[in-house]
Amino acid sequence: MSTKYYIKDNGEYKEIMGKEWYELLQKQKNNSADKRHYFIHFEALSNNEDDYYLEVSKEQYRKWCKERRRHRYIQEQRELLGLIDVLYSNFDDFESGVLGEELLADKAINSEERAIDEIMIKQLLSSLNQLTLDERRIIESLYLSEKPLLQKELAKELHISQQAVSKKTKAILDKLKKYF
Repeated sequence: MSTKYYIKDNGEYKEIMGKEWYELLQKQKNNSADKRHYFIHFEALSNNEDDYYLEVSKEQYRKWCKERRRHRYIQEQRELLGLIDVLYSNFDDFESGVLGEELLADKAINSEERAIDEIMIKQLLSSLNQLTLDERRIIESLYLSEKPLLQKELAKELHISQQAVSKKTKAILDKLKKYF
């Protein structure tokens, strides 16, 4: 549609006319003592949108240039290798409710192991519910809290010996094994 220009004025963006923007660039080109202005060009993605130039800091401009060079390099490499983009949305079938993305296997996730883990966690939670409050407190303090205690620390807290905590822990773990 058209092109819009925005400069930073006292920390806020202000729209200027194309003529003012051009004069600013000419003035900057002719007079190196003037404060430099850096602009990023955002191209419209469709005919309904505007192009615009946005003033940014020197650091932001450099990052943008670096990213633009990286993007161009990737595009060149893709063309050299003859790679094409495959949009999984092309495989969407809304009538059957299947999305193209669902056709991809996530190799990072082993579904069988995940299912077994979930079953084991459910069994553990069920088993923990079979314990008395004191037994559960001991197991949670030693194994399930964000900051597990040592048996020695728990013994101090419960005012019993470390050997007693060890004995109770073994008995509780044997009890839990029976539930599994």
